[in-house]
Amino acid sequence: MKKRKKQEKKEEVEILEKVQGYEWKEKNEKYLHEIERFLDRVDNVKDQRLKESIIYQMLKCDKVLTEISIEMFKDCYLEGWNKAKHV
Repeated sequence: MKKRKKQEKKEEVEILEKVQGYEWKEKNEKYLHEIERFLDRVDNVKDQRLKESIIYQMLKCDKVLTEISIEMFKDCYLEGWNKAKHV
């Protein structure tokens, strides 16, 4: 019984570590394609300060959305984990 509980905890930690990393996002072809399109378009901005400001703001937005997604993934995972324990 203890061994099973320990294994379940280990699996839970492994999944949460995967969610907290950025690999899930950085390996996503659609995400990479859209980032590439954005950067291609921003290359057309002549004013260097404006270009940097646009990129910086987009990166801030991306970071916030990533953090929101990670929290949602964790919440959904934990909710599913808890429901599965009670089945």
